[in-house]
Amino acid sequence: MLILIFVDQDNLLIDKINWANYNDEEFTLFCNALLTFEVGKNYRGFSAKGKDGGIDGSFNGEYTGIRGLWRFQYKFRQGTRREEVNRLKGSIKKELSSLNNENVFFLVTNLEILPQELKGLEQTFAAEVARLKKDCVCLVWDGAKIFTLCLQYPVLLYWLLEGFYTAQLQGYQSVFRKNCAIPY
Repeated sequence: MLILIFVDQDNLLIDKINWANYNDEEFTLFCNALLTFEVGKNYRGFSAKGKDGGIDGSFNGEYTGIRGLWRFQYKFRQGTRREEVNRLKGSIKKELSSLNNENVFFLVTNLEILPQELKGLEQTFAAEVARLKKDCVCLVWDGAKIFTLCLQYPVLLYWLLEGFYTAQLQGYQSVFRKNCAIPY
């Protein structure tokens, strides 16, 4: 569970984001927006339904001093945190088997991960990459990291709390149809 703090002129409001209120599709929309804002306009997120071949997003360029071809994988998990972190280890092996020529594998999850669990994920990654004879680095953003980044982009907080479709540009016909009693 993440805690959001909104400062208003008169009050300090604390609101919690409970990831149990969201689903995989909403997490994908959230990640695609966050990564486009953070990584840049060359980030390419995929959200079509169906088998994605282990690619939820891609990027060819430089971010945080690392240049190359990037593969992003989102893992939205609900359930017991510890069990879900263990499931992530298993899914890393499966995801890495579909690596092509990417030199960065970027895992984004809503789970909050402890330092020793992150180390375990990194060890699993390193062992699997060595077994596959690939040249690739792994980066992980957990729930705490994506929350911290999200604070830089208030529109993401708005989308997350109010719904991902409320801030979208809409045609005037749609807006008036929803808000007027006059049928069109």
